[in-house]
Amino acid sequence: MEALQSLEIINLSSRFFSLIDHGRAAEVADFFTLDGMLTFGEPSPNAGEHRGREAIGIFFAARQANAVVATRHVVSNFLISATGPDTAKAGFLMTVFRGRQSEITPEAMFVADVTDTYERFPQGWLIATRLIQPVFVTAY
Repeated sequence: MEALQSLEIINLSSRFFSLIDHGRAAEVADFFTLDGMLTFGEPSPNAGEHRGREAIGIFFAARQANAVVATRHVVSNFLISATGPDTAKAGFLMTVFRGRQSEITPEAMFVADVTDTYERFPQGWLIATRLIQPVFVTAY
């Protein structure tokens, strides 16, 4: 996989989480393929699957509507590899800080392993599947 393609995938995930953190979560459904799947593993507070861009959009629209909650997603340790000419997979680490908008001392809510698959289209890379598997979880 070329370095530019890896950077495009890292940028996709960075933009994804930045939109969520800045009150625009409803927009991230467009980062998935039409038949994309988002899965939260146990013991996530959102454990379960969301299949298809429409279902993913409904989930993130509800997240956006919860304006009382502030989050910051920190992602790192990307390992990306090609699985075909227009497909790739990645694994990375995600730490989520969460608090109320009025608080200035949020807590780390959880640390998770994220496993993605991607498909490349003329407009760029899209997420085909995303599994968020919590490793360390605090009370939420």
